Amino acid sequence: MLRQKPLVVSLVLAGLIAASDVSALGLGRLNVTTALGQPLVAEVDLSVAPGDDVDSIRVNVASPAVYRAANVEYQGVLQTVRAQVLRRPNGTPYVRLASSQSINDPYLDILLEVNSSTGRLVREYVFLLDPPGAAAAQTIEPAQPARPPMAPLSAPTPAPAP
Repeated sequence: MLRQKPLVVSLVLAGLIAASDVSALGLGRLNVTTALGQPLVAEVDLSVAPGDDVDSIRVNVASPAVYRAANVEYQGVLQTVRAQVLRRPNGTPYVRLASSQSINDPYLDILLEVNSSTGRLVREYVFLLDPPGAAAAQTIEPAQPARPPMAPLSAPTPAPAP
């Protein structure tokens, strides 16, 4: 019985460590809003650790040396990509990526480097850019309905079984 107590304590401590990692500094999904042949505009979700001041977090496209260390090819167009930490209207932080020139290579491999008071993080994003017009049109809901909502159609009644 004495041997089980250290195991239980270890499992509880492991659970606490895992729970604290959930709120640690991190980069989430990437949402690209531009197409091939246009300047890059994208957003990356950013989660911050409780001790981090969002204004002190710095995000950059990693240097060519970091690319070499990760065995990833550095594309010259990445020199024009700037990363900026911003806040959405609800206060949630995110990273905005924008390039000053058009991206003409459909394949882009980008390493983002995040530095904060709680540590350093490097994350890789690989994505393809679609040609303009190739993506499905977005459906934008109007702020006010143009016409009153239609009444739901009643479901057809099934035919009686023989």
